[in-house]
Amino acid sequence: MAEEREVFQRQPARAVLIDFTPPITLDTLTNIQQSLSNTLSLLTHLSGGHVRVPYISLIVLGNYPEAIYPLQPLKGNTTRLTSAIKELGSLARNMVARQRPTRGCLLEGLQEALAQFNRLSQTYRQGPGSANLPSQIEITLLTAMSPLKMSSMVGRTTDHLDLQHLKIINGVCVSDPDRLVMSDGPGSVEEGGLDHHSPPDLGLSMLEVVSIDNDVLNLQSVFQGWLRDCSTDSEHLHLSLPPTLQGLTGSDGLSSQLSLKCDLHERLLDPLLLGGGIGQKFALNGPIGHRGSGNSSLSVPSLPVHKLRATALVSAEGVCESVLFGLPQVLKPTACWKLDWEDLETNQQLFCALCQHLRDKNQMLVAKADISSSLLSPHFLILPSTSQSLLIKSLAVNELVLPVEPPTAVELPSSAVQQFVTNALDQLETYDTYNPLMSPCGLYESLTQSKRGPGVAQRGPGGVVQRAPPNPPSRARNSTLGTRRSYSNKKGLGF
Repeated sequence: MAEEREVFQRQPARAVLIDFTPPITLDTLTNIQQSLSNTLSLLTHLSGGHVRVPYISLIVLGNYPEAIYPLQPLKGNTTRLTSAIKELGSLARNMVARQRPTRGCLLEGLQEALAQFNRLSQTYRQGPGSANLPSQIEITLLTAMSPLKMSSMVGRTTDHLDLQHLKIINGVCVSDPDRLVMSDGPGSVEEGGLDHHSPPDLGLSMLEVVSIDNDVLNLQSVFQGWLRDCSTDSEHLHLSLPPTLQGLTGSDGLSSQLSLKCDLHERLLDPLLLGGGIGQKFALNGPIGHRGSGNSSLSVPSLPVHKLRATALVSAEGVCESVLFGLPQVLKPTACWKLDWEDLETNQQLFCALCQHLRDKNQMLVAKADISSSLLSPHFLILPSTSQSLLIKSLAVNELVLPVEPPTAVELPSSAVQQFVTNALDQLETYDTYNPLMSPCGLYESLTQSKRGPGVAQRGPGGVVQRAPPNPPSRARNSTLGTRRSYSNKKGLGF
């Protein structure tokens, strides 16, 4: 049996702390509310969203911490969560209409977030749901303070916090382009830049501070980072390379099989995980429906006639493969017999002209679905080819893209390691082009095997062919049907 790994088993509980103290603005709070609403709406409609973010809480920091959504499961609480997001907007507007908070409550807010997790742990420890309770909590602190000031303030609270179940504090300093550069003394950073700080009292493993610009996209990327799998209990993929004639240590003779251990990271959310048939609209080859009379025998298989509207041109070098998904389809001029011959001829000329332009300019065409009955507009990319045809693929959109983790500094491999890998790759055959017709995967054999009945001949010990006895015919059925079933099992057809 193939080795398996568990997924989404290390997801922490999430606590979001929103600092209402100056110099935060209503515009910043509105963007925080909108980005939170977008992400949580996606999570509540995503199959398995509650597995990616099992527990969440929302706490507002004014003159005192106010838990507008105490720590509780995401699953089954969509209505309460939606109400909490609306309340966040009301509190933000009231802050502008009334007097702003005069004192901060960062320490009390952090203590409240950790206390909520501890109370939840004690409650579940006595019940059957303890196995599904996260072992840690991750706190996201959203503020308009500078990174240096926020790092210093969080660092001064560590002696008063119970850090037993704390995974990390993510300090997100949201800069406002309307404000001037803030200075907190030597070593200050400009607002809008990207800088990381960690006070010595707290340590790099407990605090990560980042400065982002004040817009919905940047804030949304912070929250959508929650959707990534946090498990590191197992590697995800083994990539085997041919053994080299010389080992890594320089000794002669064949070395052991070279295997690279890798992790897989989602780049896009699969739209098919969205409920309500939304995900099916992101593909041109969705599930086949039926139209016709109520009589199922008279219904006709059907697919919608898609309407796309071109929106932009993009250079062929300007599209990353990671933003394309789904099954590709070929576009050719229509051969619909219902059209007049002149219309067919004109359409073909226009189609060929489009192919020629894209090919000559080395460009691709971006188009989006024009669905009059829906607010949804999936995007597609149309690629030219050397022949008079086009290739169309689904194109990633804002809502489906997951943020990329910042790259970690890695030392360049030594010359010995580089040569070792090069020697392994030199043993592989090199193709000028890839022909899928020359690369079978064993699908037909697998399908045939899955269709075989229990009476299929199998090889026993020593290679002796053994046949399982056919199933006896059911007494409730006539003898003819029973004979047919026995014959089918005996021949191994199964269909």
